[in-house]
Amino acid sequence: MQELTIKINKTTLFIAAALIIGVGLGYGGATFLGEETQANPTNINPTLVNNDPTQPVQPTLNVSLTKDDHETGAKKPSATLVVYTDFECSFCQK
Repeated sequence: MQELTIKINKTTLFIAAALIIGVGLGYGGATFLGEETQANPTNINPTLVNNDPTQPVQPTLNVSLTKDDHETGAKKPSATLVVYTDFECSFCQK
């Protein structure tokens, strides 16, 4: 019969052993820490629930248009959009 001989480099053997040990420690550590966290419910942060049925007050702003203002559209619209821009801004000048 013929004998089979396998040659393994020491560096390859060291890397394989370190990889197996690292995976084992990682899995074992995650399992150990996971069980500890689940067994200790004091780490749970309660959530705050707002049971106040009142709605927040919406702020209102009364803006009047003058003859100098640029406007387009109907003379008496049901809604008015007022836009404030800064033409000194490098983006707004485009």
